[in-house]
Amino acid sequence: MPPRPEPPKPEPGRIALAAGCLLYAALVVTASLRAGPRGWGLHAPGFLRSPLRELLLAGLVACAGRVAFTAFRPPSKPPRPGRAIPFLPYALMFPYACLLWALRARTQLLGDGTVWLDTARHGDHRPYNEPLFAAAWQGFAALVRLTNRAPAALSMSLFSVICGVLSVPILAGIAGEIAPAKGRLLLTFTLLLSLGISQLYFGYIESYPFASLFILLYLWLLMRRARGADAPWWTAIALCLAIASHLSALSLVPSYLVLLALEKGSWRERVLALATPFVLLFGLLAALDYRPEQWAAPIRAATSGMRQGFEGALYHRLYGFFSYPHAADVMNAILLAMPVPALLIVAWAVSTRGSFRPLSRPLLLVAVAALPGLCLLVGLMTPVAPAQDWDLASIFLLPGAVFGVGVGAHLATDLPRRGSVALAGIGILSLLSFVLVNQSEEAAVRRFAAVVNDPGRVSRYGRSYGNSVLELYERDHGRHQAALDYARETVRAEPTNPRNWTNVGYELMQMVRIQEAVPPLEEAVRRGPDRWEGRYNLGLCYDALGRYAEAVPMLREAARLKPDSPVILHDLGFAYYKSGHPDSSAIIYQEIVRRWPGYVSRLKTPGSQATE
Repeated sequence: MPPRPEPPKPEPGRIALAAGCLLYAALVVTASLRAGPRGWGLHAPGFLRSPLRELLLAGLVACAGRVAFTAFRPPSKPPRPGRAIPFLPYALMFPYACLLWALRARTQLLGDGTVWLDTARHGDHRPYNEPLFAAAWQGFAALVRLTNRAPAALSMSLFSVICGVLSVPILAGIAGEIAPAKGRLLLTFTLLLSLGISQLYFGYIESYPFASLFILLYLWLLMRRARGADAPWWTAIALCLAIASHLSALSLVPSYLVLLALEKGSWRERVLALATPFVLLFGLLAALDYRPEQWAAPIRAATSGMRQGFEGALYHRLYGFFSYPHAADVMNAILLAMPVPALLIVAWAVSTRGSFRPLSRPLLLVAVAALPGLCLLVGLMTPVAPAQDWDLASIFLLPGAVFGVGVGAHLATDLPRRGSVALAGIGILSLLSFVLVNQSEEAAVRRFAAVVNDPGRVSRYGRSYGNSVLELYERDHGRHQAALDYARETVRAEPTNPRNWTNVGYELMQMVRIQEAVPPLEEAVRRGPDRWEGRYNLGLCYDALGRYAEAVPMLREAARLKPDSPVILHDLGFAYYKSGHPDSSAIIYQEIVRRWPGYVSRLKTPGSQATE
């Protein structure tokens, strides 16, 4: 009887992938059971209520176990030749849009959503580091106004949903470049669609959904041009639009230079192709009124967490650049934005035994696009809590995520079918955990409060800024006791900021605790004598306590510092009248009638004024 043939030994890359999936699941479970500030790239399920938390964790462990089990089984059959149905991505756009809208983020705690909302409401065109996005944002706000509604969080969140819908055919195109075979394309497309970066499209108000769209477009056209498709001008235009959308896309320039080096043609054609994106960029930035001196702002912001001296005492992160905490921040960002691609990159490195066998030209160019972004992520040391920078980190990691799916696609599809589905399930469940946390106001607030209040890792400015965001959120919802607690945290973190003291006093005033509001407001005036808000609120407190003689100078100085406010003059007139100076009061009211005749019909005093 002939001996049975020995079963083939498992491929090292598949073993590494299985081990990575099991380790990732274990880390997520551990971080979720102790949902604190340190594991912010893993702990999302821990902020959800039972039984949803347990279901997500159980599903993640089951998927990791399935991948590990199938890694030791014979590989799946080779994929069938041919491509998937070409209109399938377009058929998915509507249900995907419904999903993005139904599970949209209900708070604007992460990122600078409140800042961008204010620009939309007031029509302010502030390009910051995102000039093209700022123009598109104001254009979308104008469309909202055409419906006879003021731009608000609900309407403006539709902008990122639209970006997510538009990303679907681009991601399908990238998947087709990575794995054109029909059996591999759907899995590759699913892995790309379920990146943690996709959280940007779930009603997230920021510039990054818009910027990611053009970065993906550039990567797609870069891969197409690398195999000889399309005219080179399309790639140049996409690079120009990506940089204009967010200046961090300058990290893509090296990949464009390598593409030109690999191109065939005369030196004149290469010089023209080299100049095209930058000529277009300068022209576009000039049209958007974005001046060169503004370009230094992102560099200064990104390095502010490493400064020393007086400014560094406030902004400096509490650990060095070459330290475990900083390395942990980088790993958290990677595991939040691209968990499965990161596992695939490790498995690919193991499968090649560190030789990194020659890549196809498209993937080589994507690798060149990914390396500068990874370096920028490592060098990112802003003063806010690292978890608040997840959106910028995701932009830096986007080319790396595409590269990870590209180099690991064959490992994923070589697994038996159930193993491939389980691997996709890990990505989907990871994204879903993050999405569900942000979709729940309660969970989002608890998670944000945890990540910004880490005195061992977050700078004084970061803790102050994070708690001020939470205070404004609670204030908008009329929960002034919770807002007061966060306002007091801002004072503990940054007692030199007069705005923090003013906010403490304001919240006490809203709870009619006038006597308690006086000391913090007096401190606000002492620390910020040129700020009108503290003086105005303190004047109102003095007035409410019957200390009219003290209220008058406070309100008079607030009116001098903010001369365009009829409300302040109105309260000053009352204080003059109550303090026994009716003539001065009459003069002030005559001034109000002369300057703001429409105000007389409403004559409403808010009772206190928050900081701006």
